[in-house]
Amino acid sequence: MNWSQPHYNLICHGRSDLEVFRSKSGTGRFPRTRLFEHTNAQVAQHYSSDLSRLAELPTLVVAEALPNGNAKTPAFLSRLNRVYEWSSEIAFDFQHLYGHMSSEDVFGLAGLHFDLWEHSRTHWAVKEGDLLRELFGYIDGRFNRSRPKFFTVAEWPLSSLDHVRDDAVQARV
Repeated sequence: MNWSQPHYNLICHGRSDLEVFRSKSGTGRFPRTRLFEHTNAQVAQHYSSDLSRLAELPTLVVAEALPNGNAKTPAFLSRLNRVYEWSSEIAFDFQHLYGHMSSEDVFGLAGLHFDLWEHSRTHWAVKEGDLLRELFGYIDGRFNRSRPKFFTVAEWPLSSLDHVRDDAVQARV
């Protein structure tokens, strides 16, 4: 898989009880009729001629989510090891690489270029955008907010500290 692709897979399922949400790795199936929804026509044409090329893209697997919903649904950064046709479905072998995210949070990332209402429909899209940069920024922001802050400096360089008086220092002078 080439992580520096200009595209990524978005696999959005309506049922969060499927194996793809319960296991770290395995095989998932997807309705062929929902493949390439919310995908640019030229991009869809490029990948439809050889579905196995979808495995070259980084993948975001999410459960359908309601904007500002109270319940948090799962989202995973994943690798597809294989994509192939299985009867009237598309099958894919997956491995989740990171999963401490919710669909609600991921759908709020502007740099991933989600269409209106895309979060509420089961579909498989090939999206334009830098999935890794967006997700790493999101992850870093989450962890940075939880780190303790010992002090904050409002401006830099610091203004003169002549107004600070230390009685112990003054007593020695």
